[in-house]
Amino acid sequence: MSENNSNIESVMFKVIDILNNNNIDYWLTDGTLLGIIRENRILPWDLDIDIGIWKSDTPITNLINLFEKNGFKYIERLPDINSLHFIHDKYMIDINMYSQNENEVFTKWASNPKGFFDRIFVKVVNSFFETQQGNQMLKENNLINYIKKIVGLLGRNLPKSTLKKAYAYARKKYDYKGCVYPIELLKSTKMIFKGRELIVPIESHEYLALTYGDNWKIPNKDYNWEEDTKNLNSL
Repeated sequence: MSENNSNIESVMFKVIDILNNNNIDYWLTDGTLLGIIRENRILPWDLDIDIGIWKSDTPITNLINLFEKNGFKYIERLPDINSLHFIHDKYMIDINMYSQNENEVFTKWASNPKGFFDRIFVKVVNSFFETQQGNQMLKENNLINYIKKIVGLLGRNLPKSTLKKAYAYARKKYDYKGCVYPIELLKSTKMIFKGRELIVPIESHEYLALTYGDNWKIPNKDYNWEEDTKNLNSL
């Protein structure tokens, strides 16, 4: 096992310990579930940990305080989504909050709008937001991110009232979508991974096939969630 896999597994176990110690129900989801079920490991090219919880179980502010108290940095995002992002030891943790609507379970994410000008506007405003929140330190030092940092710094000269209006307008422009599952697929069970107990969907194979398609057992390093997720619906 590589050192990177060992490190991200340790972070995952720490996340799970926090949830267990505070009686917060969870299940592994998305890429983390895919790697563990298909290959008995966290995928080497996957640098984030995907956890599902019920949105109604715990207030968002409590979750943020809980993880910050345990040494995780909260990364606030501009769009209005049902996902909390933390970073710990260079790894990203995505806590995806699911809700139930009749017989379906869903979460809400965001992607950039389709229109060219709306997309540019959202990216510019997001650069302002990330700079204000101090989140750009997470980005690699390439040309695109350098430009975003310059744009973000320009936003510091704008009045707070102008930024607030820009944030509100940009949030409306995002394309909101999320994975949708039949409620019966959210029944969970326990499995042992590296000597530790994990909570996963009881029908993990069906759960993964719904998200990644019938070929989910074939690795796809170029997977793009916006284009390749099979049960992604607009919200």
